Amino acid sequence: EAGLPDLRASEYELQGADEIVVLDISATDEARKTKLDTVKSVRAALSIPLTVGGGVSTVDDAQALLEAGADKVSINSAAVRDPNLLTVMALRFGRQCTVVAIDAVQQGSENKWEVVVRAGKERTGIDAVEWAKEAVSRG
Repeated sequence: EAGLPDLRASEYELQGADEIVVLDISATDEARKTKLDTVKSVRAALSIPLTVGGGVSTVDDAQALLEAGADKVSINSAAVRDPNLLTVMALRFGRQCTVVAIDAVQQGSENKWEVVVRAGKERTGIDAVEWAKEAVSRG
């Protein structure tokens, strides 16, 4: 939603939210990282857990978000490209800090869903349910 992320997050907390998720969905497609200053300002405005994602492609990216105040890090495109990243993050930061975001589109009229990456711009041919099972097994 548009607006200053820290003010919006604070409003949601006041309305009863028990966790805030901030996803910079254009970061990967624009080949940039989530702005750490934004994470810091949102963290300062909250007393509830904060999950952050967008542009995360390495363990160091995840570490930077955690150090900026995220309680959990969400990854999508990078995990699809390199599923071992989930395993490494879960081992280094804990399963409780590692979140996989799965974007999917329905395939035809069947009840089948295909994983998409880059903010939904790129189809992968990967079955979303199978990918979810693999992600869970990795951390």
